[in-house]
Amino acid sequence: MIAALYALATVLIISTLLDTVVRVWPLHFGNRDWRFGAFGIFLSSPVTLLLGVALAMGAGFVARSTGAIRAFSYLALAAAVVLTLSLMAFVVDFTAMAPSVDAALKTTFRVAALKAVALTVLTIPAAAALGWGGVRSLQGDGSDSGAQSEDRGSLVVGQPS
Repeated sequence: MIAALYALATVLIISTLLDTVVRVWPLHFGNRDWRFGAFGIFLSSPVTLLLGVALAMGAGFVARSTGAIRAFSYLALAAAVVLTLSLMAFVVDFTAMAPSVDAALKTTFRVAALKAVALTVLTIPAAAALGWGGVRSLQGDGSDSGAQSEDRGSLVVGQPS
């Protein structure tokens, strides 16, 4: 079951990343219009990616794999940092582009930007909490041996804990 959860988490993470890359390819970082659209697409898709990370962390917790928990915790923290930097770039481009947007498209432009910003503002703390929670769950346990489980007590009736 754990292998299936890791496989599903991998599919969620990789499919989200591939879908984003395909939608913004070819890369044109020097083009403000492309950058605004690409960051808008990127900022609208992190929930599925973080769901995959959370699923992998959950599988790691059930399997008592501190290595998996640690790796995916750091991935979640890195996602929070990347999302924060991307949001800052998106807001700068939005501010620069807003005056030049055609009047007929201003509402659509603002709604799309507001959606991306709102989703990102909600996702950044969730990613940080997921990563920090994973790191904190590892405190005091330096191995994959499951030695921490001995402190949890026994579930068998009549067994000393």
